[in-house]
Amino acid sequence: MKSIVKLQLPEQCRMIVVSDIHTCYELFDKMLKQVKYDPDKDYLIIAGDILEHLENNIQTLKYVYNLCKNDKVFCILGNNDTFAGRMAFSYPYNRFEEKFYYTENGIDNAFLQMAKSVGYDKCSEDNWLDIRKAVLEKYGDELEFLYNLPLCIETDKY
Repeated sequence: MKSIVKLQLPEQCRMIVVSDIHTCYELFDKMLKQVKYDPDKDYLIIAGDILEHLENNIQTLKYVYNLCKNDKVFCILGNNDTFAGRMAFSYPYNRFEEKFYYTENGIDNAFLQMAKSVGYDKCSEDNWLDIRKAVLEKYGDELEFLYNLPLCIETDKY
């Protein structure tokens, strides 16, 4: 992961900056239309927290992932975005189990939604590596994107 991405902006450009989407990709899309976002001309900065809190984690991640294929769109990692990537690539079983237990008691998260979408509702020490593998098979590109998001964007002026 690059912690800082240095961004060279043209002298005159329109920059749209948004943060805390928290799975509300439909509202985010509506906002982009309302401000007449032009992907060919405008720079779009998504300042973290695209995930968690509601049930549209997968759709939101895919939406932002596709937006970021444009070289004028940049996303940085928010604290709410870290969990899914860590579950996919680095957390040991005890962190995995702890988060699955917690979510079963009312808090939903992106990784759990992904696990459920590939047929896993329960986590145990015996199946957690299978869950991780199945989730990565289906959502590997998006999770790799999320896991490698920078923490900061730096420009000449900011």
